[in-house]
This record gives sequence, C-alpha cells and structure tokens, in this order.
Amino acid sequence: MNEALDVLTASPQCPPLWIGGMAPAAHERGASRGTGFVLPQTLYPAEVADMVDSITGYADAAGRAPGPIGIVKDCWVTGPGIVSADEIRERFRRHYREEAGAWWVLKGDSTGFQRPELLDRQLQRVYDTALIGPPDFVIDALSELRLAGVDLVTLRFWFDVTAGDEAWASMESFASAALDGSGSLR
Repeated sequence: MNEALDVLTASPQCPPLWIGGMAPAAHERGASRGTGFVLPQTLYPAEVADMVDSITGYADAAGRAPGPIGIVKDCWVTGPGIVSADEIRERFRRHYREEAGAWWVLKGDSTGFQRPELLDRQLQRVYDTALIGPPDFVIDALSELRLAGVDLVTLRFWFDVTAGDEAWASMESFASAALDGSGSLR
C-alpha cells in the first residue's frame, strides 16, 4: 500500500487523496505523504483533537505540513414544525443498528450482529456524536470541531429515514439560522 500511495501522490494526474481511519499506521501513512484525512463520524470532540494531534505529529516527523482533515457528521436541525430530536435519534438508531450490525467490523474481528455488546456501544456513540438539536447547538458543535483542527465537515442530513420534505425543512432551518444575508456563517 505504501508503494502505491507513493506513486499516486507523486502523479500530477492523481487528484488529492484522503485517507480514512483511526489507526496510527493510517495516520503515519497519510501524514508522511501529505494526504488529507477523513475521520470517523462517531468521534467525540476530544477524540477528534487527539486524532488531529496524532496526524500533525506524524507530518512534523516527516518534515511535511499535515494535509486537510475532514469528518462527516450526521446532522439534524430541530425547530418548529420539524421532526423532534428524540424522534430523529430513534430513527438514526434503527438505521445504524441495521447498517452497523450487518456491515461494520467491530474490534477487527466480527460484524455488529455477532457482537451485540459492541454494537450497542457503537450505537451509543452514533447517538451521542450526531449533531442533533437547534441551530445554535449545531453551529457551536461545528465551531468546536474547527477548534479541534478539522478543516472540512460534511453534514449528512439525508438518510433513508429522513428523506424528503422533512430533510429539506431541517436543512432550510439550519441555513436560515446559520447564515447571514451575505452567505457567511453568523
């Protein structure tokens, strides 16, 4: 893998690469080559800061600037006429129970349904780390991620359990509360 990354990162035809993961080997592999990183969505803010510090340390050791760091965050902005935080958390729990239970390898040896105790812990992380609440809560959480060293946050509003008019209402609520008239964050 290292050899392939060396070839890819040196090629002018290759777009910028982003590496995902939490393992120190992934941090070292990417940081030594200046790639970007996509961190797992279920990290708590202190864990995000630790991951950023790890990546930065490996980049420093390699004599490089760290690449950009991104994270995907499940998001739902609540407000009048919008599905409640409790309802959305329950929908997320159902969605991720199926996804993580069937597809996520937990602790490197089995999928979630094979290890229900690990699945329950992972579902709690999903529940705890999703950005669900009023616009000010989401804006504050984004600011906290920025302070932790995150350069890019992709907000995920749209799920099979939140599609359609409900998702649009949540996104529009966030946009109207978060952006001033010029399109800048308030």
